[in-house]
Amino acid sequence: MLLEMVENAIYDHRLDYNFLNVKQLGRAYNKEQKWIMERQMAGFEEYTTNSKGSSTVPKEMVELLLNYGPIAEITYNNKEDGYTDPEKSLGPLIAALYVDPLPLHF
Repeated sequence: MLLEMVENAIYDHRLDYNFLNVKQLGRAYNKEQKWIMERQMAGFEEYTTNSKGSSTVPKEMVELLLNYGPIAEITYNNKEDGYTDPEKSLGPLIAALYVDPLPLHF
């Protein structure tokens, strides 16, 4: 009977020790994650304050980006790849431009 009580006490002590160990590990993990998050947020805030300044983009770059949308829509219409196989999809459009050229007004 006494032996069982001692064994139970040892077992309970081991459980308590393991529970405390896990609890300490959890606290250490949370502390580390908080430190990492604070560091990341500080870096992000520094990045955003540096990138908020006025920046100039060349006009040619903006024109290229704005013109890419319609070109991509024509080239990849209906899930067909007009770039690698232009005879099927772009051929009739190019031929139509030779027959009826677009008037350019400056």
